[in-house]
Amino acid sequence: MPDRFVLRLALFYGAFFIYLGLSMPFMPAWLAAGGLDAREIGIVLAAPMVLRVLAVPVATRLADRFGVLRRALVVASLASA
Repeated sequence: MPDRFVLRLALFYGAFFIYLGLSMPFMPAWLAAGGLDAREIGIVLAAPMVLRVLAVPVATRLADRFGVLRRALVVASLASA
């Protein structure tokens, strides 16, 4: 039996990516129905990726420095929900 933490993390990632896989194909149509043009839709869809590139190194460095990896994972999980 794998470690309980590994199992919970795998279930979390599975649920998260199932949600993304189901919602992302329809997101551009939903945004277009909301009145956004193609350029604005591209910016909205790219913003989380750019934010991850900037925030993840800072967050992981702080979590490692202060030894709060578990707490950082919980906060990141809640923030992504």
